[in-house]
Amino acid sequence: MIQKKDIPFNKVKSLLLTLIFAITVLVFAVNIAKVSQENIIGRAFYSPIQVYGTIEPALPDGTIISFRLNGIEVLTASLKNNSYGYKEKLYLNVDDESTIEKEGYKEGDVVGVYIEDVKVADLSYFEPGPNEKYFNIPVSIRNLITIKAAYAAIERGCMPNWQCEEWSECINSIQTRICIDVNECDTEKEKPEEQVTCEMPAEKTFGIIDMITFEFILSIVLFIILMISLGFLIRKVVKEYRKGKPKKKRTRKKKVKKRKPAKKKRAVRKKKTVKRKATKKKR
Repeated sequence: MIQKKDIPFNKVKSLLLTLIFAITVLVFAVNIAKVSQENIIGRAFYSPIQVYGTIEPALPDGTIISFRLNGIEVLTASLKNNSYGYKEKLYLNVDDESTIEKEGYKEGDVVGVYIEDVKVADLSYFEPGPNEKYFNIPVSIRNLITIKAAYAAIERGCMPNWQCEEWSECINSIQTRICIDVNECDTEKEKPEEQVTCEMPAEKTFGIIDMITFEFILSIVLFIILMISLGFLIRKVVKEYRKGKPKKKRTRKKKVKKRKPAKKKRAVRKKKTVKRKATKKKR
């Protein structure tokens, strides 16, 4: 009996480890591709900075406080109960360093604080997230600001300061939003529109071309490389297995003479006997 030679366990183990390693590389490459693609198209998110606080001494409601960056007004609000940024949220945009253009505050920038166009202070540092900024108006300009705020209040009377939410999605060809007067003047004067008509966005159909993305192509290429490598490895293992398998020896079969059937033998004997008798009669 010829015994079969089993495939070595080490070769099977090597095959499985290679397969696991290839799959790990595939997953890692796809994840890297996703991150790099997000960075390329500029999806990095920079959270705006919230600013709020109080002013001392007391000033009339409606007094304007503003924040200016490089002389450009970036935030403005009306004082209410000597405070700002509580009911009316104020957000300072942060500059995206990955772009050339400057979109907002960058660490180290100086932001000027103005009350009724009079400079009160300079701010050079903001923490990520909420920032409470308290201002005590210097004595040297306190009278000036108080007078300007009083004149502005007289001219203003009660001027509504409307703050509106973002427009809602287009539903049944209508978009809506809510607008609130933060000065609470109890009037509809100059109130912005809260409802407009809109066009429904066309439904987007996804075809085969939409499915062909960078990650998809990379996955296909890596899968093909993985299958080719796996095929070569299996072929190598099978080849080594066949080399180690002993060959069967060929044995020649002996020729066996066929025996004539007993009936034929009897017929031949009978013919011989008949011939002998015929020969004796002739004699």
